[in-house]
Amino acid sequence: ATGALMEFVIKSHWAYPFVKSEADKKSINIFQLLNDHLKTLKDLRKSDRIMSKLLTAPSSSGFEQYLPPASSYEDAVRIQQAIYEAKKGRQSPGLRPISTEKLWMGKISYLTKDFHCLPDYYGNRCPFADPTMRGMLSGLSVFNTSSGPTKSAGMDELAIRYLSVVQALAYSTRMILEALEKAGVPPVQVIFMCGGVSKNPVFVSQHADITGRRICTPRDEETVLIGAATAGACAGGSYKNLEEAMKAMNHVGSITNPDRTPALALYHERKYQVFSRMYKDHLAYRNIMKGTPNEASLDGGQCSINPLNACKMS
Repeated sequence: ATGALMEFVIKSHWAYPFVKSEADKKSINIFQLLNDHLKTLKDLRKSDRIMSKLLTAPSSSGFEQYLPPASSYEDAVRIQQAIYEAKKGRQSPGLRPISTEKLWMGKISYLTKDFHCLPDYYGNRCPFADPTMRGMLSGLSVFNTSSGPTKSAGMDELAIRYLSVVQALAYSTRMILEALEKAGVPPVQVIFMCGGVSKNPVFVSQHADITGRRICTPRDEETVLIGAATAGACAGGSYKNLEEAMKAMNHVGSITNPDRTPALALYHERKYQVFSRMYKDHLAYRNIMKGTPNEASLDGGQCSINPLNACKMS
């Protein structure tokens, strides 16, 4: 479902034919093209076209304060305090990254600052196990599709939409991990990722940054076949048990560590608060239409988290 969702979001965008044509010209797949384009957007952030979307609005505190990279102990402490405030759903007066040139240089994550996604287009398998949940997009824009130059703008918007979906899937994984820990399951330290998404560097790195876990991807491409062979070798008596067979026949190909830059952690914490709020809003809309506009909650009621519903993503 993960790959199908990303493919649907890309193919349903009006710029898809143009983007697909560009990918074909370069003999690469569309995910590679969009990943490369995200890097281009990151590097061209000084342009009016990009900065118009990325500059922050005035802070509610009434004054602005430049947020520099955490280059000193004082900076790190200040940003960590802002992360704490964000987790509590509180404002951080004056702590607003107005001048983003230094702070976010080299970070594609910030491109989705004003674009948010709830990825439950197919319903929610975990942690809510609610097939009636639906997807949401916030931050849509209108582009003139009649002239050539705007096709480039369409690629910009499609790349940002694609990144927002990748991040939303990672926020969903974080929500599952938190539900498991809340239920008393020992904290997950490492995530093993396989399947087609494990070959996408943006997908892997965003999951590492957002969950704060190391991501291990397999050495062998055909992981399903390796899994079947592992089970067969165990059943045939070549190994004493499945764990022994896995240690002998399964190998880690690469390890991606999370970017622990405090300012980036603050950004993802704020995005995660938006993500969680989108779930509550979705339930609130549903309740209003039912005539029962009571406050929706992620901790109980019709959308309570059941850690036993946690599922494997591949």
